[in-house]
Amino acid sequence: MLNQQEQEGTKMQNRVGVMRWAVWLAMASSLAACGGGSDDVVSSGRSQASPLLQSQARVQPAGALVSAGVKSRSLAPSAVPLSVQIQLGELVQAKGVALPAGGARLVGVSRALVETANPDNLAARWHWRDTPMGGKVAALSVSASGAQGLRLGLRVEALPAKALLRVYSQARPETVYEVVGQQVLQTIERNLAAGETGDAARTWWTP
Repeated sequence: MLNQQEQEGTKMQNRVGVMRWAVWLAMASSLAACGGGSDDVVSSGRSQASPLLQSQARVQPAGALVSAGVKSRSLAPSAVPLSVQIQLGELVQAKGVALPAGGARLVGVSRALVETANPDNLAARWHWRDTPMGGKVAALSVSASGAQGLRLGLRVEALPAKALLRVYSQARPETVYEVVGQQVLQTIERNLAAGETGDAARTWWTP
């Protein structure tokens, strides 16, 4: 079950475009979700949910940092898997709130991805592909008209420690940010240990 939530950050400028980001999930072939065993699946916290990801809408905490362990690498365009396309229309609500003392006007708006709210619907959309290493790979692409920046929040209940998550802008698919499942799980564990609860504790944010 991979449900995702998209956070749209928009600078208050007179520029309108379409920002697209994609999340690429590479998994070992032994995953239960791929029809094999679940020995490599690690649960974050006490939850016994399905060994994948899920998310619900939430607002990113102020000052949140890019997750530790994320690194950049180059990737040939031909290696990018076919992705599930999700498109969000332009936000129609007010786009700016002036900060005190004449500060910069910056808005981050949380928007739920309805298409991924139901894990069964999303599972039917995946285009899984075998890899030369014997694993499986699939991708999810999210775009939002008028957005000048996008981040995805993945709510994690359980995730294979050896899973590989790759994030890239469709404008530059050759530049990929990647993080392994173990690092995501460690981030969740740190949140829980610090006393965070609910979605805030179990959400991993893309760069």
